Amino acid sequence: MEQQQTPDKHTKEMSLLGLSMIVIGSMLGGGVFNLPSSISQSAGVIASLLAWLITGVGVFFIAKVFQTLSREEPEIIGGIYYYAKDGFGDYVGFNSAWGYWLSNIIGNVSFVILFLDALSKFIPSIGGSGGQIGLFLGTFMIWSVIFLVARGIRTASILNTIATSAKVVPILLAIFFYSFISNIKPFQWMFLLKICC
Repeated sequence: MEQQQTPDKHTKEMSLLGLSMIVIGSMLGGGVFNLPSSISQSAGVIASLLAWLITGVGVFFIAKVFQTLSREEPEIIGGIYYYAKDGFGDYVGFNSAWGYWLSNIIGNVSFVILFLDALSKFIPSIGGSGGQIGLFLGTFMIWSVIFLVARGIRTASILNTIATSAKVVPILLAIFFYSFISNIKPFQWMFLLKICC
């Protein structure tokens, strides 16, 4: 095929924790907090569980595809779009990169909108994402992230670890507190997981 991109002395590596947090953060996203209420308003329990099951199977197969691609083409290190470029040419590689970039921009704006709308429930003067204060805060948040990421991979990794921890800790706390409310002792969760999995 074409000339492959190979690591050089300027290639920086991330820690296992940083890489793990990228994967966990990508899988959780921001919708994990908003999606259950949205689904429950428009669908029943069985439809909701079926939607989660289909999503889980889809994510599993996407992960398997990238696992296979990384094993078959270990010299490709430039990103997701390099697989498309290597397999189908420059035009498809460019369109893949463009689509990935566009989805990241839309996703980042969506996270900020979701955060500001949630924050406005506690501080109504913000006015959500549509108010003047919300617009200022949202713009400030997006540009702050851009400047932090532009400082380098280590800063981006630390920022991502903090953001992912802010997503995971409330979920774990909810499970922990629910175990006390429903009289299920914490060690019984392990037993329940063994039965299910």
